[in-house]
Amino acid sequence: MNRIAVGIDLGTTYSCVAYVGRDGRPQVLLNSEGERTTPSVVWFDDDRIVVGDEAKQEASMSPGEVCTFIKREMGSENYRFSCSKGSYRPEQVSACILRKLVNDASERLGQEIQDVVITCPAYFSHQEREATKAAGEIAGLNVLEILNEPTAAAMAYGLTQNHHAEERNILVYDLGGGTFDVTIINVSPKGLNVVCTDGNHLLGGKNWDEVMQGMLVDRLQMSSESAIDLLSDPAASQDMQLLAEKAKKTLTSRTEAQVSYKFEGEKLYAHITREEFDSETESLLQSTIRGTKRALDIARGKGVNRIDEIILVGGSTYMPQVSAAVERELGITPISYDPDESVAKGAAISALAHLMREQIGDGFTLETDDTGEFTLETEGKLQELADDSGFTLEAVSNILTPCSNVCSRSFGQILLRHSDRVSRIYNLIYRNTNLPVEANMPSYTVEDNQNTVHIQVVDNLVEYPATPEEERILDREGIDPNDARLIWEGNLPIQPGLPAESPIETVFKLDESGLLTIFSRDPASGQEIKGEVQTACTIPAEQLNAMRKELERATIE
Repeated sequence: MNRIAVGIDLGTTYSCVAYVGRDGRPQVLLNSEGERTTPSVVWFDDDRIVVGDEAKQEASMSPGEVCTFIKREMGSENYRFSCSKGSYRPEQVSACILRKLVNDASERLGQEIQDVVITCPAYFSHQEREATKAAGEIAGLNVLEILNEPTAAAMAYGLTQNHHAEERNILVYDLGGGTFDVTIINVSPKGLNVVCTDGNHLLGGKNWDEVMQGMLVDRLQMSSESAIDLLSDPAASQDMQLLAEKAKKTLTSRTEAQVSYKFEGEKLYAHITREEFDSETESLLQSTIRGTKRALDIARGKGVNRIDEIILVGGSTYMPQVSAAVERELGITPISYDPDESVAKGAAISALAHLMREQIGDGFTLETDDTGEFTLETEGKLQELADDSGFTLEAVSNILTPCSNVCSRSFGQILLRHSDRVSRIYNLIYRNTNLPVEANMPSYTVEDNQNTVHIQVVDNLVEYPATPEEERILDREGIDPNDARLIWEGNLPIQPGLPAESPIETVFKLDESGLLTIFSRDPASGQEIKGEVQTACTIPAEQLNAMRKELERATIE
């Protein structure tokens, strides 16, 4: 196996790239600066594009030329980062980060890399996942998969800790720089099965930084002998962001932080204790706890009543208040597992698994007998792959461990409610349903002699009803369309002359990779339409190719 595939944790504040070494263990690849992670910051300089620490430092000097936190804009159709060099979509900015990571990884490995798995928050919608994949394509990469971050962390944890040997329920609490996810995963010799997920992709360490920045600005300004406004000065405002992040990190290991700053010739001072900072950010922390408890409730509804381990991933879990709150609220001492790197390592495992399955052939599964041992045919294929790839038989079987997922969104269609003809959403597939899944729903024409039926498919965040009564209410009343996003629509021709309330058949199929296929059919005429909503590039092919060529010509450092 000559190809090398890598896993990329494309983070809000920091990114990381990893691959699986010959010992079967995932390893982080250092960037060209010798660091294990790279700031997700892009500086559009005059004759080059700079990614990483240099760009982060330049932000205080040229804030209008430096783009930060672009991950929070992924999937935003109208957002553009504008600077003197041009205007860029979120996918283009993220592509610069990906290109830098892969260039550095290729240099370390001495081989050009094209195959990648990129991670994203479990809570990302189809549109956000599409944007992430598009970024990879603009960077000239072959994106094998868009993998949920907590699932990737659990894959790395299960492999490195050899937890596949026994069945355990693991809660992954993932608090990154810009997003929060909580995922409950069942790990067993048969594979990894995601039970449910919850979270908030607009909640992360950046929110803690903003609180710290507000505290710093207030105290620095109070120490001044004159009335000053630090945030009115662009350079000072950017400096406050960097100082806030530094002070927050200081408080992870110390109980107080001292900050000094020179502004307009005057030396300013601020003193902040960990206790004060924890108090000011308690509401943010409790928001993550509420999401965690929601996930536990969902898991109980799916028959998972026991959590054996809680692992903390994401750089923001270094804050002492996080582990203390999780233990206090959930009664289990969490394990801090490789917070900065576990997601990239899990993605690397998944990336290699893609190449191995490609070599073995489509449809291969790890078949076991009644005793849990591999069948002779399976073991023979695994040994053949091990001999060819140079990995041990144990490493190959671990890497190919199956992993099932759940959908992070509910999917439904907009219909007119018969009682009052008001447009409402009726879901066919609910969030946290195990994949793959197929569901159907009858609908009906509204008027006599209709020629077509307009099919509108949406995604939303409505959870599966917890009680039969809630289910009856949802079945009867539906959901407000304002609480959803249109992801596909089409017109179904129907047989002329049909009376009102003639039946129309609609079927949704959602596969393991997140490909949603919609079938709508008129039973009377046999006419049908089919649509696909998938993790794919939404940028027109011609435009995407132009973006890719533009990035190929650019100098990225």
